[in-house]
Amino acid sequence: MRNFLRILSLIILFFGATYNSNAAEKIEYLKTDWSFKGLFGKFDRGALQRGYQVYTEVCSSCHSMKYLSYRNLAEKGGPEFTEAQAKAIAASFEVTDGPNQDGEMFTRPGKLSDKFVMPYENVKAAQAANGGAYPPDMSVLVKARGGGVDYIYSLLQGYEDPPIGMTLDEGVHYNKYMYGNKIKMSNQLSDGLVEYSDGEMFTRPGKLSDKFVMPYDNVKAAQAANGGAYPPDMSVLVKARGGGVDYIYSLLQGYEQAPVDVSLDDGVYYNKYMYGNNIKMAEPLSDDLVEYGDGTIASKEQMAKDVTTFLMWAAEPHLESRHKMGFKAILYLIILTILVYFSMKKIWSSIESEV
Repeated sequence: MRNFLRILSLIILFFGATYNSNAAEKIEYLKTDWSFKGLFGKFDRGALQRGYQVYTEVCSSCHSMKYLSYRNLAEKGGPEFTEAQAKAIAASFEVTDGPNQDGEMFTRPGKLSDKFVMPYENVKAAQAANGGAYPPDMSVLVKARGGGVDYIYSLLQGYEDPPIGMTLDEGVHYNKYMYGNKIKMSNQLSDGLVEYSDGEMFTRPGKLSDKFVMPYDNVKAAQAANGGAYPPDMSVLVKARGGGVDYIYSLLQGYEQAPVDVSLDDGVYYNKYMYGNNIKMAEPLSDDLVEYGDGTIASKEQMAKDVTTFLMWAAEPHLESRHKMGFKAILYLIILTILVYFSMKKIWSSIESEV
């Protein structure tokens, strides 16, 4: 028993010392808001495309990304370059291939299926070009380093002059976030080092994956075009307004001449279903404003009903499937209740007969 207590004490002292050591060496990394963090996190497409540009122009001369292929650049959930853009990126690199029919290796433009081109032919060549240090592959660097993205983000900004009294060997630099504070990689980033190529916007035909096109570039432009009022987004308008579909249906048909004792400012209209009866949106519907492809008469009432129905679908696109699921659940419970009822009846009848 005495030996057991001694061993237990040694274990406690060991882990206590380890904990204190780790606590003393713990580094507070720089923090930023990562779009991909959290249960519903998503990658910022712009950040991914700009990040690839920084890697290409700054990092790729030394660091490989051997687990990535050029086709990954066009995949959903990644940078999402178009297929044409990804093909152009791949073709801008010379890839060693072969052997050909003569048994010789040759170079060709890259293809989507090719892995990212390596900056060096082998480890020895990489070490020779970097003072004996081997630049690590960056494919899974974030996962391979303790601290993850916060560590990499901090390391890239952690270069400083060494404290007084610290001497560094030639080719070694001080970085307050590097383990041991010494790093052979020089400071790679500086303001204006790259010129981001996402400054120019372009247009293309829409795809099924695109969101509905916005009518204005931004809120200010929308307000400027509507007398200072901002037209609300209609995706969930039915759910956001008290009264739901009945309110929207009524509002679209509620425009009238203002009562004699009511005065309205310029650009303001009277609507008996609007809260306060004042609305800045002019009456949007009138008979025969649109021509239905199925021959339906486009009365104001019909158009109000149809667009309200569409808004209800936009707010609840899975309404029908939920109703079907609910019906199946109720039917299942009814059948289960009947089975339980007859089962219990049979059990009790057998008990009563025995009694």
